[in-house]
Amino acid sequence: MQFGFREMIFTSLLLGMVAGTYATIVQPHAKARSALAAEMRGMDATLSRIAESSREFDAIARRIDQQQQEATLFESRLPRAGETQKSIDEVLQAAAANSLQAGEAHLLPREYSNGVECQPVKLELAGNFNGFYSFLLQLESMPHVNRLSGLDLRGDDQGDGQIQADLTVKMYFTGDGSSARAG
Repeated sequence: MQFGFREMIFTSLLLGMVAGTYATIVQPHAKARSALAAEMRGMDATLSRIAESSREFDAIARRIDQQQQEATLFESRLPRAGETQKSIDEVLQAAAANSLQAGEAHLLPREYSNGVECQPVKLELAGNFNGFYSFLLQLESMPHVNRLSGLDLRGDDQGDGQIQADLTVKMYFTGDGSSARAG
């Protein structure tokens, strides 16, 4: 076979068609394909962030449920607002049981917050330090919620373990406070 001018032109045309096909069809298709691949990687990253956020929301929901259970437990330990005097009597009985002389219990103004009433009670106690310590432990283990918010402890100069204490006990109760405020 002879390779002449016509064959060379024909071969050039064939090679030109291959180059033209590559430039007009294959190369744009490859660019579009790589753009789609980049877009899919971006979508995968977005889906990963959404899945992580969903796990975080689930963890937050579990924490909210746990805190609601803890709040329910706390509220179950709160006596009704009408039981104020009973709770004060229990505290005074605990003081007497630990050989402490209790002065008069002074009721301070009630505090109200989110359906919980707080009744601060100022107490004056005198007696042996060991008895006072036992009283504090007993106060802590009482079934209703108490908080010691102020304590002034004075010791006796004679060194016999006698003390005088002025303390404020905050007692918490359930109720909306409307009955106590109306009266």
